[in-house]
Amino acid sequence: MAGGSRSRLGCWTCRLRRKKCDERRPECATCEGLGIACHGYGQRPEWMDGGEKEKAAAAETRRQIKSAARREPPAPPIQDRSNRDHSNARSPRQSPVLDGNTPLEQDLANVLLHEPSQADVTSSPGTAPASPALKRTKTELRPGPAISFATLSRNQNFNGFDGTFTSSETPRPVDYSLPQALKGREASLLMYYLDYVFPIQFRMYNPTAAEGGRGWLLSLLLRTPPMYHMTLAMSAHCFEMIEVPNGAKERKQASLSQLGSALQNLQQYIRVYSQQKETRSMDDSLKVLGCILQMTAFVAFAGGTENWHIHMKGAADVVSGLVNALIPSAPLPETASSPPSSVSSHDSDPSLFFNEDEVLLKFLVTVFVWIDTVSCVSLGSRPFLADHHETLLGGPNPPLRLDKIAGIRNWALISIGKIASLDAWKRNSQSNGTLSIIELAKRATKLEIELKQAFDEFMKNRKQPTIRDRPALPYLTPLSEHADYVSEFYGRAALTYLHVVVSGPYPELPEIRENIFTTMELLKRLPNTLLPRTMWWPLLITGSLAGLEEQTMIRNIILKCGVSESSLGIGWNILIVLEECWKRRSLNDPVAPLGVGDGYWGDIMTSLHFKLMLM
Repeated sequence: MAGGSRSRLGCWTCRLRRKKCDERRPECATCEGLGIACHGYGQRPEWMDGGEKEKAAAAETRRQIKSAARREPPAPPIQDRSNRDHSNARSPRQSPVLDGNTPLEQDLANVLLHEPSQADVTSSPGTAPASPALKRTKTELRPGPAISFATLSRNQNFNGFDGTFTSSETPRPVDYSLPQALKGREASLLMYYLDYVFPIQFRMYNPTAAEGGRGWLLSLLLRTPPMYHMTLAMSAHCFEMIEVPNGAKERKQASLSQLGSALQNLQQYIRVYSQQKETRSMDDSLKVLGCILQMTAFVAFAGGTENWHIHMKGAADVVSGLVNALIPSAPLPETASSPPSSVSSHDSDPSLFFNEDEVLLKFLVTVFVWIDTVSCVSLGSRPFLADHHETLLGGPNPPLRLDKIAGIRNWALISIGKIASLDAWKRNSQSNGTLSIIELAKRATKLEIELKQAFDEFMKNRKQPTIRDRPALPYLTPLSEHADYVSEFYGRAALTYLHVVVSGPYPELPEIRENIFTTMELLKRLPNTLLPRTMWWPLLITGSLAGLEEQTMIRNIILKCGVSESSLGIGWNILIVLEECWKRRSLNDPVAPLGVGDGYWGDIMTSLHFKLMLM
């Protein structure tokens, strides 16, 4: 037989090619040497059907081999998609890889529900005792059984990293080592992510070299193998979605299968972390947090609907151990073996004028606080870190700066977090039969006074936007200059949010109508057509209560920023929720306002069978 004796446990690519596989994990050396996608060792791919799909996959693999032999050039830059035709259909866009029948069922959420016993983790000889699987050495990890997204969403006993993991299987070890040198295809995908995908994730993030640039991101990827491999797979997926939107289905399925394999490896990585409570370092926590947030990034790219709240709960458990490291003069968290200035196990150059570990810590926690807070309208929940908002975001020199990453001034997010907490308190009191309207009015009045004072102070000191002579990312439209505009929009939407929590989603109420009118006037002065992609939360709050003419304006603003059913991100699903709000109002059939469910927006999403992650 060509290629020697084949194992039935080989990767799916080698089995497709009927070649011998060395069974290296997460990607076999045979596929790596040929420069082709290794489809991993998960569940049988859909295209492995013995029929036409399998023939098409084999043809695509042969094409990849020929392309690699010719040293195919790197991926071209993102083209302008502003003129792409928009579909008139209004169906929720969900990821084709998260439908319960793909390798992505081996999701890292499994780890967030189960913790391994000591017998489930074995280290290679010579591995250091402290956090061995999180170093750059080869480690054997024992994977557990798959849990579907549907199973996870029904699980009512989720306790972060405090569960118990058992398995009757005898799984194979997983190799967590990075190649000594990046091959052409990996280098192209890595640079495509750094140059194009990451700036799409964080359109307002435009750091100078003195602020750390993006070097910390490259360092994190190169010393965190599971995150590295998942990032390459996500980069390949984004390339297919952006550059070849009408490409072959089999080619897209190949990149998605690669992502599924990467997520399986990430699952095992986090499982080891959950087991090592006594020996994990702060650097371990930062790398695991980076892995989880990268998973939520994929969820956002795929439409923002798939079980993100489970991942956020796991991330909250990690972040809670890092908060004290951000507080000046505070003792280090118990899980930290070193201060932020030296948390990393890798070498740091003291000659650099920024601290890479501090930049990483602040970036990851800031991103978590942002998503955690604004997504509360989908779940009707209180932010996980609500008790820490004033410490992390308040004062003249706060440890975290939301405007640097999300374009939101801290005062706006603090207010949104307090309103979300009031929302959760109100509905809990309703369900318990203990709601006091007097107490609700008292709390709401206090929040309204605080919000208006912060807003007035912001408007008084607001500066005119300035454009950098040399933007840090010159090939992308710099949106960071519009942070004050974004903050004003968030602030006005927060006031509408408060009125809805207190009085219900009634656009005819004078206080709601007045604020919606003022906010729509602000939208008429939109300084950049791409800016709505950074303002999904206020667009949802404002748009859901818009009048007929205002609805048309909101719809056009969303479509003009490049949103379509096939585009990356949550924009299309935002439009779906808005259209549902408008339809219910036109039929005089609104969702029961702020009952004991998830609140107005959460109940609308429930009727659409998804919960939307906002960022």
